[in-house]
Amino acid sequence: MSSSATALRPKLRAAGLRATAARLALLQVLEESSGPCTATHLVDRLALSCDRPTVYRNLATLTRVGLVLEVGRAGGQT
Repeated sequence: MSSSATALRPKLRAAGLRATAARLALLQVLEESSGPCTATHLVDRLALSCDRPTVYRNLATLTRVGLVLEVGRAGGQT
């Protein structure tokens, strides 16, 4: 397990969530990003470890608990 994943586990648990492999992978990609990411970018980056519904479901969950911020963009893409 990477040191980043180790640091993310307590954040998930504090939000009342289990630290699943998909959630940890998603948060790691977001943490390593230099800016906002589209859901499509995340699906592409996580294609080997998560399917599309898993990425979207976890994005919704992480947004609901405040660990991820959804940012809108002109043209409607988030």
